[in-house]
Amino acid sequence: MVKVKICGLMEPEDVEGTCKAGADMIGVIVDAPGRRSVPSKRAIDLFSLVPKTIFKVAVIVNKSVDDTVRIVHELSPDYLQTHSSMSAAELKKIKDATGVKIMAVVGVPQKVEEPREIMARALEISKVADLVLVDTDHKGAGGGTGLAHDWKVSRAICETIDRPLILAGGLNPNNVRAAIEFVKPYGVDVASGVESRVGKKDQNLVKNFIQAAKGK
Repeated sequence: MVKVKICGLMEPEDVEGTCKAGADMIGVIVDAPGRRSVPSKRAIDLFSLVPKTIFKVAVIVNKSVDDTVRIVHELSPDYLQTHSSMSAAELKKIKDATGVKIMAVVGVPQKVEEPREIMARALEISKVADLVLVDTDHKGAGGGTGLAHDWKVSRAICETIDRPLILAGGLNPNNVRAAIEFVKPYGVDVASGVESRVGKKDQNLVKNFIQAAKGK
């Protein structure tokens, strides 16, 4: 059954509700410039609410290797989701220094003019990453845009790499089933598609998304 990651959680009640709704992974954005980011101390508090049966994902953006290693040691997440500019060599340094599992991001623009570069990135990081997350890259945002990309690119990546793929970008309760059937990913990831406002999850949307993704 497809795995579901709910990302950009900021409030304790949203973490607890999302866990009860059946999410497989909880994503918290840490010390980033984005609107869904929280400080490390708050991330620790949020992760403390997550049962051991659900994976904790620390999401970092535009951090150096040293800063990333520090965050991993502070938070002890099950997975580290890295930004799309990190090289395979940098990912390996982080993995060697912390032992954390890596969820590496491949950014896909809404309009893809040169898919070979995207495929090369996916193949490069798949040598190091435990999971590869494909998300919409819009004006350097790197994720959380609420915008979809061409699922044909995601499907091509999924069929090419030898690592499980997490699909993100513009997903919501209404389109996630179609996305899964077309791309056939290991899992799906959503942030804005289950929110009532930025950073605030709508628990009805969360439940509907999880049920749709899992075919319930």
